[in-house]
Order: sequence, then structure tokens, then C-alpha cells
Amino acid sequence: VKWVLSKTDGMLDMNQKAALLSIVAKALTKAGQSEKGLYLFRAALNSAKSAGREAVLETLATAASTLAAFDQGETLWRIYESIVEIEDWWST
Repeated sequence: VKWVLSKTDGMLDMNQKAALLSIVAKALTKAGQSEKGLYLFRAALNSAKSAGREAVLETLATAASTLAAFDQGETLWRIYESIVEIEDWWST
């Protein structure tokens, strides 16, 4: 996990880094290593935050299975509710 993080520093822009890390997080989760997947998801989300709203949403979409595996989807559901609430701010 740390090797992946070290290899992405300085080589990719934040959007690319977020995409790569979220894909690896998803793969780790599918391989039964959800704790490592969650660790990389957090790193992906931090990179996505710097890249902007679209990158954050793409990271969440890619790593949804990682979040669902963490606590039977409870965190994923809370994130969904927060996104809906925030999107409502601009639609009213």
C-alpha cells in the first residue's frame, strides 16, 4: 500500500492520482483486503478533494464497494444522504 502511494507522488496530477488509488482500493477490497482498500480510499479522497467536486464524486463511485464492505454500507448510505442534501442547496 505504501509503495503505491510513494509511486504516485509527483508523477500524476491529483485527479489521476485519485482515480488510480480508488481503482487499487476497489481491487484490494475484492481481494478480501478491505482494511488496505479503505486506507487507499482515504488517500484517493484526499487527492480528489484537491482536484475538485467531479473528482470527489468519481472517487466515491469507483470506491463504493470499498465503503460498502467497511460497515455493511452504513457509511456509504450516510455519504449518499449528504450528497443529496448538498445538491439540494443549489437546486432550490
